[in-house]
Amino acid sequence: MKRIFIHIILTAALFTTLEPVSKLISEDAPPALITATRFLLGGIVLLLPAIYIMKREKLKITAKIMVKTAALGVLLVCGAMVLLQEAVRLSASPAVVAIAFSANSVFSIVLARPILKEKIGKWHVSAFALCMCGIFACADLAGGTSAAPVLLAGLSAVVFSLYSVLCKKAMSDIPGTAVTCFSFLFGGAALMLAQTAAGVDIGEFIDARTLPPLLYLGIAVTGIGFWGYFKVLSLSTAFHASLVFFIKPILTPFAVWIINGLQPEANVFIALAMVLAGSIIAVKQPAGNGAGAKADAS
Repeated sequence: MKRIFIHIILTAALFTTLEPVSKLISEDAPPALITATRFLLGGIVLLLPAIYIMKREKLKITAKIMVKTAALGVLLVCGAMVLLQEAVRLSASPAVVAIAFSANSVFSIVLARPILKEKIGKWHVSAFALCMCGIFACADLAGGTSAAPVLLAGLSAVVFSLYSVLCKKAMSDIPGTAVTCFSFLFGGAALMLAQTAAGVDIGEFIDARTLPPLLYLGIAVTGIGFWGYFKVLSLSTAFHASLVFFIKPILTPFAVWIINGLQPEANVFIALAMVLAGSIIAVKQPAGNGAGAKADAS
């Protein structure tokens, strides 16, 4: 149990720093470049574990696997994560973005009904309503705060949830680390190629200021962070893994204070309470019958 706890804390701590560190270079590099770089680096970090697990499972890399993971990668990297990075760029406080994005666990349950045929109970509906209230509290429209970054973060959470549900479906045939690794690599490569085709001079944005945060976001947050997440899944249950996303929004306002020097406003803690309560209610309810993931989620 101690080993599981260490992995949960490590993963949550790394995931917590995503938005604050991204904010440091949000005006120095395009959101798409930051996203593409971190997922290419993260995919490289996960490549050896993915190959090891596929060899152990005697699973061959087929065209079907490549197409499936490539589509998932485009959805995740070119869709959800570009939206999230743009939300970070537009937001005055990365904590607001992180809390709005943390509603993804509840959105996943909602999307699991049509895709995985899982049942949704009245408590899930209540959880969804609480999280939506939390997102609106993040926006603090009465206080004049721009709603754009919060809406982008919420949309990113929906797209990420779709990716998560489709990944769960794919994991019935492919180990989780392999799905994640290949989707990272394909998505990152597609986004990088798109920028090159659009005439973006990538080298112009890679300098002594942007390189250290990019390396940290790619290797530590995306690579080691997701490795830790799947390690928790392999050692324990999905509920224990979900604790990562409960701890992250709690730590983020304080990480933003330390890294960005921004003291959290009262609405941040109100939103945090709503999203956290909704997520706990949603995850603690029994899941319906749906497509199961491969037993070895690592």
